[in-house]
Amino acid sequence: MKVLVTGAGGFIASNVAEWLVKNFECEIFGTYRNRKPSGRSFSCVCCDLYHEPEILEELEFDAVIHFASQLYGENIREFLDNTVQATMNLIDAAERKNVKKFIYISTISVCGETKGTISENSARINQNDYEITKWIGERLLEDANFEEKIVIRLPRVLGKGIDLTAPWLPKVSYSILQNEDVFYYNPELKYNALIHTDDLSGFIYHILSEKENLSGIYLLGSEDEITVLEILKILKSGFQSKSKLIEVEPRGANRCYSVDITKAKAAGFRADTVRNVLKKYIKDMEEEVNASM
Repeated sequence: MKVLVTGAGGFIASNVAEWLVKNFECEIFGTYRNRKPSGRSFSCVCCDLYHEPEILEELEFDAVIHFASQLYGENIREFLDNTVQATMNLIDAAERKNVKKFIYISTISVCGETKGTISENSARINQNDYEITKWIGERLLEDANFEEKIVIRLPRVLGKGIDLTAPWLPKVSYSILQNEDVFYYNPELKYNALIHTDDLSGFIYHILSEKENLSGIYLLGSEDEITVLEILKILKSGFQSKSKLIEVEPRGANRCYSVDITKAKAAGFRADTVRNVLKKYIKDMEEEVNASM
């Protein structure tokens, strides 16, 4: 099997591709637009899925894991071009090649500001441009002609090489590592919307190797729920930090803290506990910090 991983220059996609190279007997190669992944075992080709879809015609692949999308932008046109049209171009190319399995990497935040525990059937409320266009990508795949069409809605994904300035856990984790004061709110809010890149990679491996058709939408998350304050205390203890945890008044809308992963588990997703995910992430961060010294 030849597997194409788009957006391979990104943190999550590069980790998944590398994991698959080491654990799955298939050919993995990726596309990237701006940042070529370094120090990886898989090959890559520079390909802007929006501006250069013709490059896809030169590639051979039997399955697709589609990560590439516009994360930030100044206007809706950027998202329409680099998420929606790019996805359409990829789907068209994959259909011409008679690809059997197409995995679309989406996000649990397509539900916007939906309150409470979210599931595959939750309503979409007050979506931003990123969330709207990721949902449109899901719809495009739904109408495509592939034998197996899988949508994976990701929570916060932790692992090696993560952007430490990213909102919530990465940014907070780095502050704790640096012994800086951390301000938080909603301390008793239950949280399981996070996984490690290894958890995601294992599920994708299962989908690629499973003979049963697993078409559908799956939300991923951790096995259990713990409070926001417990998460911060685990990070502080793990980093042996002197940071002060300071509670403040809530601000803004909560987005997707608790996720129902029943469907994904029934399909073969092996969820880990929040504590174990955090332990692996703490180890990842410490290794990276030590390597940079």
